[in-house]
Amino acid sequence: QNVEVRLRSGSLHAHHEVEIYLKTKHFNLNVSDEGPEMYQVFDQANESMTKVVKKEKSKLLDKSHKSRDDKRKFQGN
Repeated sequence: QNVEVRLRSGSLHAHHEVEIYLKTKHFNLNVSDEGPEMYQVFDQANESMTKVVKKEKSKLLDKSHKSRDDKRKFQGN
């Protein structure tokens, strides 16, 4: 697993950007968020990544269960 977090701070005005990249055996995911408060932007990006990971994990598990069910139907069990 590999996680990369990029923080960018605006030099002229309060504008910050957070990007989070997550690479695992099954996923390559990224999220980004921006706004005037760095900590708030980081929390929002973190929450977004958590939602994306849960969604992708659910899809992966559903696919796994569907494949197993299809195999059972094919075998006649």
